[in-house]
Amino acid sequence: MTEITVFFIFSVLILLRPTLIPYFSLLYLFTTGLASREFISGLKITLGSVNVFPLDLLYALSSIFAFIFTIKIITNNKFKINNSTETKIMSMFVFFFIALFFGKLINGFLDNLPLDSLLRMFMTDTQVLYFFLPLVIYKANSQLKNLIIFTVFLTLIFPLYQPFLINSEDTKFALRAQDTLRLGYGDGNILLGLGATALLSWEYKKYLTFLPLSGILMLGHRSSFIAIALSFMAISFLKGKKIQTFVLMGLAGLLVIIGLTALQSFTNINMLDKLLNRVEKTFEPTKTTVVRARVFPIVIEELQKRPYTGLDYQEFHEVIKRADHSPLDFNISHPHNFVYSSLMNTGIIGTLLMFTILIKSLMAAYKLAKTKDYKTQGAFLFSAILFFLVFSAMNTTMTTVGYVVWFLCGTTFWFFNQYKATNR
Repeated sequence: MTEITVFFIFSVLILLRPTLIPYFSLLYLFTTGLASREFISGLKITLGSVNVFPLDLLYALSSIFAFIFTIKIITNNKFKINNSTETKIMSMFVFFFIALFFGKLINGFLDNLPLDSLLRMFMTDTQVLYFFLPLVIYKANSQLKNLIIFTVFLTLIFPLYQPFLINSEDTKFALRAQDTLRLGYGDGNILLGLGATALLSWEYKKYLTFLPLSGILMLGHRSSFIAIALSFMAISFLKGKKIQTFVLMGLAGLLVIIGLTALQSFTNINMLDKLLNRVEKTFEPTKTTVVRARVFPIVIEELQKRPYTGLDYQEFHEVIKRADHSPLDFNISHPHNFVYSSLMNTGIIGTLLMFTILIKSLMAAYKLAKTKDYKTQGAFLFSAILFFLVFSAMNTTMTTVGYVVWFLCGTTFWFFNQYKATNR
């Protein structure tokens, strides 16, 4: 009863203050980056045979605001005028993308799939609904700036907590399996990437960038090393401060090593050497990279079965059930690459729609970065989306916390609307 009451209060609070939705999403991302799987799975309420998780509520609310956006575009002339032509066209692509999964949802229902599993797959596929949140709930630039400040705050305290995970069961398992200290979970890299790029883009207390960079190193994902380097290069190029940015990157790297050296002396664990050794092997083939490279033939084989729309929910449900004891099915359900996953699950049509949304968002952010008034916002959004995509090319991030990149895409067009309005 207590859990239901808390969820009810939580839902009412967000309905009254919808700008809190991304704050709670970030907090959930922060928690999943640090906490154990058991703790996360315990954050739920059970209604009959259905489990409701915190993100389910946020997803439901994002669906409501997507519906509100549609109604406003149709009935509210002022709202329609304030949305640029580019934003309206992008919204159409988003709706087409969602429509693809509605067809899968109906077929899954007709195939008598368990309702809980069916809705979970549909919600995972349609996180693109978060695209509409910033377009509807934000009224002023200051609201989005406060969200950025909150993001930076979380990324500064994130690595300070990570050392407490050194003796956790999850870290011991990672050491046995991959000989690396992985203090927390990979999705936390997205949070840290957002914070690091924000600090560098806004140039506010930018010397603190070494903290989220330390967190990225402690999480031990080589894909995030590549992603953050490319993001920093993008900021440097877009803001035209190449030497300053690269000097700051070097300084941040030095502070990371100093900080981890101090931590290593306190813990008496050879952490720095292990993590730096992992950095050195970023581009070297390892057991995990070799296995993932072998997924490509599987992708082609699965794509040939349903080239246009990909696996239906009934087929994917069977794949998930077999994944625990079948390497083939595990690679289909967890290919650790968002392009592979999209090709198998949404086919050529879905993948083209997804890339249209992502590429147009990057192009809009790039245009903003080339303006005088929105250079900082454009540089941040471009580099943040870039970080997410590079990291997701080697992880399952798009299916777990895809809401982050879709919210960033929507935010890009929110700013694009402001830019167009001031230049009419």
